[in-house]
Amino acid sequence: MQEEAIEQLLFEPEFNENEYYDYNLIRNECDFNNFLYTLSNKKEETKEEKPEKNEEKPEKNEEKPQKTEEKADNIGEIKGNLKPKSVSFSFMAKKWMLNFLKNLNNSLISHNSFSNLQKLRISNSNIPSQPLFELLKSLNSSLIDLNLSSNPVTISDEILHELMNFESLSNLHSLTLKNNKKITDKSLEFLSQKTVFHLKSLNLSNCSITDQGLKNLSQNLPKDLLPNSQNFSELKVLNLSRNHEISSFDVIKLPKLEVLELSYCKLTSDFAINLIKSQMNSSLKSLNISHLAIYDPRSVFKSILSVFIKEKAVFQRMEKIAIENVCIEDGDLAQFLQLFPNLKAINLNNNKFLTNKALSIISEIIRKIRVLSIENCQLSPNISEKGDISFENLSYLNVNNNPLLSDKGLFRLLSGISMNLRYLFCANCEITKELAIFLKKNEEKYQELRYLNLRGNTAFQNNGVFELQKCGFFHKLFLLNITDCNLDDRTVEILQEFKPKGGYFLKDLRLAQNRIGSEALARLFRDFQQDFKGLERVAMGSHECLDDFEGKKEMERKGIVVVPLIGDSFD
Repeated sequence: MQEEAIEQLLFEPEFNENEYYDYNLIRNECDFNNFLYTLSNKKEETKEEKPEKNEEKPEKNEEKPQKTEEKADNIGEIKGNLKPKSVSFSFMAKKWMLNFLKNLNNSLISHNSFSNLQKLRISNSNIPSQPLFELLKSLNSSLIDLNLSSNPVTISDEILHELMNFESLSNLHSLTLKNNKKITDKSLEFLSQKTVFHLKSLNLSNCSITDQGLKNLSQNLPKDLLPNSQNFSELKVLNLSRNHEISSFDVIKLPKLEVLELSYCKLTSDFAINLIKSQMNSSLKSLNISHLAIYDPRSVFKSILSVFIKEKAVFQRMEKIAIENVCIEDGDLAQFLQLFPNLKAINLNNNKFLTNKALSIISEIIRKIRVLSIENCQLSPNISEKGDISFENLSYLNVNNNPLLSDKGLFRLLSGISMNLRYLFCANCEITKELAIFLKKNEEKYQELRYLNLRGNTAFQNNGVFELQKCGFFHKLFLLNITDCNLDDRTVEILQEFKPKGGYFLKDLRLAQNRIGSEALARLFRDFQQDFKGLERVAMGSHECLDDFEGKKEMERKGIVVVPLIGDSFD
């Protein structure tokens, strides 16, 4: 089973710093200046084509990157022929962005450098509107994905109205405006009437969209415009999450809508009625109605479910659904799942009324389930041993924060899982070294395991790491989270003593909140380019420990993110 296929079913994080971009610039002035230095300039390229007059010229060229790192606006010559297809500026200081735009306007950076740009993200930066206009005007119409999230000072209805008249944005397929509270119902109405666009994805999460705005959208648009509106008739992804004034979702028909995000909205039973009325239940593949932003989510979820049942709504195409923290019970879960015969992924996190019975219900009704997240519920060791829980296609299992589960319960659950398991997250579940012994004993079933989270299992200890390294899949893991597992320097000795010839495959290693000293960490990562060739980030512990760690700067120079602590996310 391919990792890419499973990743399409996983639930998206709020902000993914590791989303792929040719240049993903986050918080780091040195990286930003190196990016500026790399951008092409035709005039400078022409100069470089001339024969060298003396042998000292290469030495001068070698010194220029150092000058660039010292001062952002001292770009001077810009070499190379970089034409990135995707660039991200996130959490960038305003002065860096202004300097970049200044050099662009002064032709120190060639406009031709962005002739192939298809994807641009400027988030958490709040650059002034006029420089933003100048940058976007300088692009050609190849841009199809624009992300302006989290710029609440700059981005507003008026700014968006201006931007959408730019020729460079005429071919947008994806527009992200989340976390901009000045984006209101006016923007929604304006976007719907811009028939020059071909929007397939629109993210308005945590803006100021209301039920009235959605209703006006349906009422005010001319009937003859709706069928021809390339904008919303082609829309496949709509994110309105965290707009707390949305409750009924009274919206025009979106015939091609596949993904609908409404988490943290004040949904009522009217939402279910309007969803069926719009016939979107026939096209949706993914629905998120988690965290109902009301005082009594339990009764509201029951009312939504009763409407679906009464109207005999069936979501034939639905593959992924999230109903996190809606207080659903085991009995209601059975009725709910009957509506989604082809479901492949479900997020049931933080539903405190779900017990072991929920596992039996899911196993019985959803035979094709591949992603199951049931974190922070009421799972216990008393999972049935009769073999009536079977997940033949499961690739992702998240049972984090079920402290009653223990080794016994997890073993019984794993016994019903086939050979496809790739993600196993069991943080804070009272797991011991017995899990490692179990995995070794049945390792033919777990050869595909690549992501393992054991955070907070303080009884796992060094012996658990010792037993785990015996498993054939261990050196192939991409993620190993052993934060707060009561480890000490002995764990480092184990990792060194039993390291494979080709080194570890790890991209993400988390060792924080243990008793591993800085000297031991220095030994572990002394030859990190050989032993951890693919490492992208590592969590080592306290700031004091990092300050004492000699190899930190060298690892960061090689692009590895070194931090004190990372949570349970694996994006």
